[in-house]
Amino acid sequence: MGFFSWKCNKCGFSLRSEYSTDDATEWMKYGVVATDDGQLLQGEYDGYGKIGEAEANLAVLEERVAFSLYHEKCWEKAGRPLFIGDAPYAEDQGFFLNDNEDSLPFGGIASANLSLRQENNKEE
Repeated sequence: MGFFSWKCNKCGFSLRSEYSTDDATEWMKYGVVATDDGQLLQGEYDGYGKIGEAEANLAVLEERVAFSLYHEKCWEKAGRPLFIGDAPYAEDQGFFLNDNEDSLPFGGIASANLSLRQENNKEE
């Protein structure tokens, strides 16, 4: 099985692993999963479905419950929301990034998401 991922329910960028981040995008590998049955999982994403120290793989989890997914910083800025709807799959699989869109910190970004993404890159 190869890399796979979902998009953040707030900013629309994929959750990434350490293999697809750099200094400017490192924040994108930390995620929060909020399930429709009240579970909350948080931590670093491995690119293969595991987030943090959780035993459950997200691909297996989604067979049992629906979940929203957020980058940790997006989740905090949004007031730590819980489940708001299914997280969409990321076409880039959180790894195969398009230089015209996601691989550059601000390349190809929709203007509605620009300020949130800029703030996330400034913090730390």
